[in-house]
Amino acid sequence: DAQVAGCHAEAARGLNQLSYVPYVAGDYDKAADLSLAAARRARDADATARANTLAFSAQCLALIGREMREAEELAKEAVELLGDNPSDEPTLPLALAMIREHQGDDAAAITLFERAVELAMKRGLWWICAQAWAWSAHLELARNRPRAALAYCELLHDHASRIGDGAIVPYGATLALLARSSLGEDGELEPALARLRAADSPMHTTMALVLCAERELASGDLATAARHAESSVVEAARADRDSWVVIAHDIAARVAEADGRDRDARAHASAMRAVAADSLSARAKAIRGE
Repeated sequence: DAQVAGCHAEAARGLNQLSYVPYVAGDYDKAADLSLAAARRARDADATARANTLAFSAQCLALIGREMREAEELAKEAVELLGDNPSDEPTLPLALAMIREHQGDDAAAITLFERAVELAMKRGLWWICAQAWAWSAHLELARNRPRAALAYCELLHDHASRIGDGAIVPYGATLALLARSSLGEDGELEPALARLRAADSPMHTTMALVLCAERELASGDLATAARHAESSVVEAARADRDSWVVIAHDIAARVAEADGRDRDARAHASAMRAVAADSLSARAKAIRGE
């Protein structure tokens, strides 16, 4: 109705907001379609409204993690439209942070996540803060910076009541345990993983399990590493994220090789190579030697 009435910016904003419903439900194809439709309808809006809509669409696509080239193009167009008049919307830095993470520039991603939080806190957009803190914690753990990771996890914990239901809070709690473990503290990891699984977010569960398996492999706890690595393969398939399918099969292959299970190692390596290369992250490409 808004589009028919010539209210292009309102129609685009409505489609972007509507995309959140299938995103939460795990229907990422529908969410992506709605975000791309919003970007198309924004072409007739004024420059600022168009930029904000394109930034929101880029953010949605980046969070889904499938159409990263399209997300980058939309984000670039938003930046060009804004010119010397930057928006106070947190969607653009969040989108750019996800894009930089996909490209393997972790330091730039964390800086952009911090900027997204700065803007989101002014507007009470706690779900954006949560996304930024969780990704930053994950990146810091992957860079072997547990104290920095723990700081982000504690922010998640402190604002848990504002963030609401979902997997972000139990995911942050799991990352916090991993960070504390790296700092020599004791903690019960399995109950935290059980709470994360109960939140039914295969993406977050995959990411946590991969971190667990990597640390267990490094410490020589091959039995636990194998269990977590194999579980990460299952969850990555459920999440339907090609990059994380590659990453999960890679850790499972490395654990199997260390455990002397050569047939299993070859099977995981073969599955890793069978994933299409089109949408892979820099990390997944590096794993495959591309």
